Amino acid sequence: MWKMEKLSNLSKREKMNRVRINNKVSEVEIAFKLPKNITEKVFQLYLEAKRANLLRGKNWETIFAACLGVAVKEQKMPLTIGEITNKLNVSFRKTERLMKLIAQKLSIKILSIDISSFIDRFCADLDLSDKVRTKAKEILKKAVKAGLTNGPSPQGIAAAIVYIAAILGGEHRTQNEMSKIIGVTEVTIRTRYKEIAKKLDIDMLL
Repeated sequence: MWKMEKLSNLSKREKMNRVRINNKVSEVEIAFKLPKNITEKVFQLYLEAKRANLLRGKNWETIFAACLGVAVKEQKMPLTIGEITNKLNVSFRKTERLMKLIAQKLSIKILSIDISSFIDRFCADLDLSDKVRTKAKEILKKAVKAGLTNGPSPQGIAAAIVYIAAILGGEHRTQNEMSKIIGVTEVTIRTRYKEIAKKLDIDMLL
């Protein structure tokens, strides 16, 4: 876990922020099943952003969410900013804005997350079989070739593909069930799956 500077050298507010962030890391580490390299990166980003004077006027919850967001994207972990902000009950826009500032000022390249990683995660979260996972990967390959993966968010596309694969594999999950479990809205799932099924000529039989 993070090695903090001597608290005696810090202001009262800074001491409180570091303790809060330390406690929040422990909380989200369990909720999101974060590996140690992610939690360590969160603390590192916080310290670097503070030294660069990027955090003035920002509340600590948004700071934490932004640092976590940059960390998971840098490590290409399939965790969305929406999931982070919903869990921490902070503004998506403010978090995203601070993420961009931190990444830019600290020269951090935020990588796009592979759709395949979301498919693996969603299949696991929905308790779907390897057969469905394999089918979803096959659909993804076709979707990539058809140019259907450019533009929309990777998690939305992954959710739609998993939805289709589950139906074709006889393990149907409702859009409402998927939305609650994986955090992608029903509207997004419905819009993306219809587009993909139509373009790839997939008969959903529903």
